[in-house]
Amino acid sequence: MADPATGIPWQGAKEWQSLTLFFDTIKKVHTTALDPVHRHAGAIRQLFESLSRPMDDLCAATCVTCRDICCQRATIWYDFKDLVYLYFAFDRLPETQITKIKDATGKTHCSHFSTVGCRLSRLERPFVCTWYLCPDQKLRVVSDKGINSEVFSDTINQIKRLRSEMVSRFCLISAGKQD
Repeated sequence: MADPATGIPWQGAKEWQSLTLFFDTIKKVHTTALDPVHRHAGAIRQLFESLSRPMDDLCAATCVTCRDICCQRATIWYDFKDLVYLYFAFDRLPETQITKIKDATGKTHCSHFSTVGCRLSRLERPFVCTWYLCPDQKLRVVSDKGINSEVFSDTINQIKRLRSEMVSRFCLISAGKQD
């Protein structure tokens, strides 16, 4: 169930435990059948690794002077595709769902936001935290300072495709309908 205030699903500890139990059970019941899901998650992880340094450089160049920080403005959470990826790329789910919290000044922000950026590695962030580029970042990418826009776009599209294929396979396998 989603938090009524934020719309973020799986906020409660019991819900998160149930979600973890669900993934653990599916893995136990369908161990070898899930090999393609593991391979997709591994491929996605490699693509995130290839984007990690350029994205970190881009964020370092743009976020420090930003007046509309997306980590504060946006409501971020792990969606189902993120969870399937994380579970099969790291053999575990994160400890909790992402939440929005208030800082000392009363501003809300992502629970992983800090004064020096995100506490999560690029590999463990929700996908939206990689594919979303703010207007300043888009300008920088178009001017080819740090990220090749064509390579970035192609990599994001590969991740999107792999995420969809991975979740489709996972759902078919967990439903007992292996292709």
